[in-house]
Amino acid sequence: MVGSSTSMMASRADRIGACSPHGGENLLADGGFEESAKTWDIGKSELTSEAHAGEFACALYVETPRYIPVWSDICIQKIIVMPGKEYRLSAFARMSLPPLTNGVYIGVRRPDGSVLKDRLFLLSGRDWTRMALDFDSGKEQELTVFCGVWTDRNSTYFVDDFSLNMIK
Repeated sequence: MVGSSTSMMASRADRIGACSPHGGENLLADGGFEESAKTWDIGKSELTSEAHAGEFACALYVETPRYIPVWSDICIQKIIVMPGKEYRLSAFARMSLPPLTNGVYIGVRRPDGSVLKDRLFLLSGRDWTRMALDFDSGKEQELTVFCGVWTDRNSTYFVDDFSLNMIK
């Protein structure tokens, strides 16, 4: 088990080294959920055919007591990064309800679970909204990309077409 994990990390580290400083290769595996989300932890989410592009997207139905906000991860993926480099995380999201004040967060967490950087994107209801977040990896070599919601209303959130690129 340890050997295969080390091999996978080395392989992903090689991909990072080959990345163009102005975008290049997507460092997230299966950013469009086309491979059954094998590389993502989707928790209570599920795959849906209501995709932004391709055949699949990730969807989370949140059921919560009204006016009692809860946090729910939609999807997460662990990644290997180069310390001291800048990255751009982007994705698309929409929700099943008409426009509300609810939105979706994208961000990155450190290995200890603390948030390195995140950003809230208010959604325009049923239309897909592009989200993007630039961040510096600092001293970190491993991070977790996350997408989630704080919400106090029952709704379904859809996310698709994640990408992570080194920009500097």
